[in-house]
Amino acid sequence: MKIIDFRLRPPFSNFLEGWLYDENFLKDLSRRFNSSVSIAVKTRSLDECVKEMDEAGITYGVIPGRKAFGMDNEDIHKIMEEYPNRFIGLAGLDPLADRDATKKEIEKYVVNGRCSGVALEPGYCPEPLACDDGRLFHIYDICQEMKVPILLSHGGLNYPSLRYFRPETVDNVAEIFPDLNIILAHGGFPWVQEVCWIAYHRPNVYLSPDLYAMYSPGASDYIAAANSILYDKIIFGSAYPVVRLDDSVNYYLNCGIREENLEYVMYKNALRALNMDSI
Repeated sequence: MKIIDFRLRPPFSNFLEGWLYDENFLKDLSRRFNSSVSIAVKTRSLDECVKEMDEAGITYGVIPGRKAFGMDNEDIHKIMEEYPNRFIGLAGLDPLADRDATKKEIEKYVVNGRCSGVALEPGYCPEPLACDDGRLFHIYDICQEMKVPILLSHGGLNYPSLRYFRPETVDNVAEIFPDLNIILAHGGFPWVQEVCWIAYHRPNVYLSPDLYAMYSPGASDYIAAANSILYDKIIFGSAYPVVRLDDSVNYYLNCGIREENLEYVMYKNALRALNMDSI
């Protein structure tokens, strides 16, 4: 079975700056999800990361560009060139960029480039924005028009307060832009049952709960959803480097998701969300 990891931040570019690849910080964070710091994190080696992907059985890793971390989308193109057929890039967007700048970024890196979608993190703005803030609507409008899927960071610790990412905010966006594929990074945690309802009700909403489907409150609800009403909407992700690749894959494969649904969760749903037939 092929496996697509929908949230893999390899050791390169600006991922290496700040807390994400700070080994001491990760020791505690990984422990909270019953995992540990991997060799690639310790050595900051991209080759070791690809080796870990092979050992875990991961065919492709989806790299979300992160403007808030200072990442240039050229770096995503570069890693896809250096490691062909291993990574799927999502161009990072600046939530505060105007319509013209946003459209140029999408045209350059997605429509005419190597990326398969975009990533947006409005919670990291100097003034955090709820995802249904009108200042973001031009981004959704352009993506819907160009049929570009969007990975929206909506859950976990991507916002400083719960009030910024209440579930109705993403439901509003999904209703206003019904032809825009929206994948929720961190799966809307902790509003698990609410976002499961949204994904069930809105054909264009997908959930990638990544590490929040592992050893966290509400994790069993994601698994229940994958076994029933959302078998075609739950998408596997590791949130690497927080969780080791082998730990995340082994958990998803053995957490109780029915055999006939695993191929959807681990592979098919990611393709569907990205408007891809195969890869």
